[in-house]
Amino acid sequence: MAEAIFGAGKGHEIVFGTIFGTGVGGGLVSCGRLVNASGGVAGEWGHGPVVPMVVGETRIPHFACGCGLAGCLDTVAGARGLEHLHAHLSGVEAEATSILADWHAGRPRAQHTVETFLALVAGPLAMAVNLTGATIVPAGGGLARDHALVRALDRSVRPLTLTRPSHPLVVPAESGDEPGLVGAAVIGFQVLSDRYSS
Repeated sequence: MAEAIFGAGKGHEIVFGTIFGTGVGGGLVSCGRLVNASGGVAGEWGHGPVVPMVVGETRIPHFACGCGLAGCLDTVAGARGLEHLHAHLSGVEAEATSILADWHAGRPRAQHTVETFLALVAGPLAMAVNLTGATIVPAGGGLARDHALVRALDRSVRPLTLTRPSHPLVVPAESGDEPGLVGAAVIGFQVLSDRYSS
């Protein structure tokens, strides 16, 4: 909500906000309203067994997920997922920040991990864009603070969407350090406004 009203999604009718933090999450806003506000699962694209067993010539295990399934995007796409992926691909355990620093430095192991990460994430995110009709995908969370990673993800996602926009689709979030609080306040105001206007 914060991104849709005040951030990178301002002026867009459909905003699919993504989180690349410890794990992967998201939310869907249409016409300034949170979709499925009471259920809380619309836009939750990190769960469901979508991870392929092979990317190029690289085998990807179906890691167990905290939701009880295996092979969820959450297991390879958040910070912990990136770390598991890197350990599997390179045999080296490292924190996500170190993996990204090595990627920026052009180190081959980290480059392979990030390229695999992008290949694993781009398809499901493009499908979410196609399914929702979102015209902007603000990305927040710790991994998304790396704007070069967000730009690389955008370049990977756009050709896989049906609309193939020429403008950036996946962009860094802009709504500050506490977007959850801002979004909750907006929803609270909407609920009160609806109650008193009826």
